[in-house]
Amino acid sequence: MKVTANGIILLFMAIILLNCSTSQITVRKQALKKVKTVAIMPFEVVDQTSKNNQKVTIEGEEILRGALLKANFDIVEREKLLKVLAKSEVPLGAKKNDVTSVAKIENDAKVAKKTQTKMNLNHDTVELINKAKLLKADAVLVGKITDNRVIVRKIKKIIPVESNEKDKKSETKELIITQAFVKYQVFLRLVSAVDGKTILTIHNQSKPQEVEENEIPEEVLEQYRRKILSQIGDDIVSAVNKSRD
Repeated sequence: MKVTANGIILLFMAIILLNCSTSQITVRKQALKKVKTVAIMPFEVVDQTSKNNQKVTIEGEEILRGALLKANFDIVEREKLLKVLAKSEVPLGAKKNDVTSVAKIENDAKVAKKTQTKMNLNHDTVELINKAKLLKADAVLVGKITDNRVIVRKIKKIIPVESNEKDKKSETKELIITQAFVKYQVFLRLVSAVDGKTILTIHNQSKPQEVEENEIPEEVLEQYRRKILSQIGDDIVSAVNKSRD
């Protein structure tokens, strides 16, 4: 396939790559301009060592909700979203003699299959599109928390000891100390309700933060997480504003 110079220029106009202080962002500029209403799906925690997952996910959703509002998007209300998600699930009590429920499930499956084949999309993306349409949203924000933990490491530390005054030799001693760090990583994706393509991606590149001796690791993790999410929110607002210029 031959790519002309004009084609390369158009490609860079369509996709913006931004390296911010803590985040790496990709944006499809033209697609983002068409988005007015966003639905924020419940975040998923894939880090199996993470604790208090419900609190962690809601915290992330709410901070980013504030950022998207600041970027002048309309946001689907959380209560409305949860109701639609609950209704879109296959009823556990649906039986073969429940004609309405079974017919609806079968029809929804057929429609989803046609959409999947027509757009060449995977099943999860088709589900996102269907939910976005039910919510009357132009796009859906999906979040995956890949790291949310306290890391404990054994570290060798060389410390000076009192020198021998007679031979004036300085001496050192090796100690094995326990050091705690906190780490938080999240990957966000804004998906179009029109074609299922990704409009924006963002993930933080923050290094683990050391926990000081007098600090409580869990409290440091919470502060660190909120700081990162706030920075990601600022980075999103900045990226959206640049794409609208």
